[in-house]
Amino acid sequence: MRRVSDPRFLAHVRQVSEELDQALQRLAADYPDRVLALRGRGLMRGLHLKGSASAIREECHRHGLLVATAGEDVIRLLPPLIIEKQHVKEAIEKLRLGMGSGGG
Repeated sequence: MRRVSDPRFLAHVRQVSEELDQALQRLAADYPDRVLALRGRGLMRGLHLKGSASAIREECHRHGLLVATAGEDVIRLLPPLIIEKQHVKEAIEKLRLGMGSGGG
């Protein structure tokens, strides 16, 4: 609890959350025919997709990115609080690979 309530740790989580939000907004803008909406806030995020999310989930897994689905048409991202900006960049690159080759 001490670590999670540390103001510096919380500031870091907010900064990385903002980085993730901006990256997801760019991703959504690049795939307007596939991403209907972004959901969630902070590090708990979802991509509401047009069509099934399972093929994209499988492609992400194939590229080493662990994502889940929430229902049939949402990709769920739940990174750990200790995530760094570099991890966000890597995750978005792998999510792009999943979006580019996943079904839809």
